[in-house]
Amino acid sequence: MSTGRMYNQKLSRNWQEIYLMLGSKNKNTISGIIGFLLSITLVIVFPNLTIILKEFGEKYISKDQIELRQIEFLLILLILLIIVISIFFFLNIFKKIRVHSELFISTNNAKEFFLKEHICKKKQLPKFLFISSGILGMLLHFYLLLFGQPAHEGIFETYSSLLFLIAGFILIISIIKINKSSYPPTIRKKTVLILLLLSGMLLFIFGEEISWGQRIFNWQSFGIFKDYNLQTETNAHNFFNPIFQFIYPAVGMSSYIFLSLIWFFPGKNRSYLFHLFIPPPSFLFLFFLMACSSFKGHSEVYEELLAIFFLLYSIRIFICFSYPIDKFILKRGEVFLAN
Repeated sequence: MSTGRMYNQKLSRNWQEIYLMLGSKNKNTISGIIGFLLSITLVIVFPNLTIILKEFGEKYISKDQIELRQIEFLLILLILLIIVISIFFFLNIFKKIRVHSELFISTNNAKEFFLKEHICKKKQLPKFLFISSGILGMLLHFYLLLFGQPAHEGIFETYSSLLFLIAGFILIISIIKINKSSYPPTIRKKTVLILLLLSGMLLFIFGEEISWGQRIFNWQSFGIFKDYNLQTETNAHNFFNPIFQFIYPAVGMSSYIFLSLIWFFPGKNRSYLFHLFIPPPSFLFLFFLMACSSFKGHSEVYEELLAIFFLLYSIRIFICFSYPIDKFILKRGEVFLAN
């Protein structure tokens, strides 16, 4: 190992030790100071940053003219939000709120609800899903406030389509991670079948989003796709565009209500496959955002949130197969979690 690499590792360990030695109050104080410095930096570069964001948005994201005042207003809101959060950290207000909230809400029960993983040894997995889905969902909505509804066939739709492809391949790869010794043959076949169906659905969605290659190779539509497809593209879903304004709200709201009933009214003796394939409560905030965004009807935001969900969902399944728990029991031909 080179001397430079050893020095960098030692320096990293030293910083980690210093951070661990700091009390929670000192950590909050430092976080508050960092927030204040960030807000000051944003104020200094404010004029140039608004112009850069406007040019970037008009060039890569929205084809329409973007109001500079709108960007300035939202950037001011962001700076004020950073300042308020920094004050909360600096004065250790979050801890005080947590102490007082214990009178009404048990934080331990909340953690048990949102951050418990039943079928995976990686206990940090629910926290990763909860934080990443929440941050990505809020960033997407902040983008919506900043630039408006994402443009059809814009940069967001292009990259969100790739998430369906990646999620589909992750589910296919997950099949080889199934531990044959942990499942009876019938359960293993059922698991593989569900994974193949899910991955096939995701790959189909990806194919539809890129019009089965038309957007890449730019061929001309032909036959019924040219005569009856509402966007003259080589795909199936654009034949049904008028009814998507009803399908999106129905799917968005019904999925949120259905999962909420499962999460808040848990049944007993739920099987391993139930815990594996039903999204856990760590996705609650993301499904809430999806339900809200579906009210618009045919919403690009809903499609992008759906792509984010399936990517995180497939990652969870892959990790659960990579680090499975050992406590399984066989009952009535099904695999259950051992108490």
